Amino acid sequence: MKETHHRCVAQHVEHSTTGDSWRITLTAPFINRSTEVVVLLTGAGKAGILKEVLTGPRDPESMPIQLIEPTSGHMSWMLDEGAASKLK
Repeated sequence: MKETHHRCVAQHVEHSTTGDSWRITLTAPFINRSTEVVVLLTGAGKAGILKEVLTGPRDPESMPIQLIEPTSGHMSWMLDEGAASKLK
């Protein structure tokens, strides 16, 4: 997402768990101003993409979570055993 001026945007998502839908999304620049960012991830089905996000090449176009880097805050990852299963 290339948005740099707004706090949130409406985003159309064609292929999601809820089907064709619209979402309200906080933008990366707004999230990056936070003092605390917590990412909650569950399920073994997320293990592969999590490994790619954390250890693979930087590709924020397809993995927008890579845009989240709080400038003067802290980022915590909360994972269950399934989501963390492909990490060392």
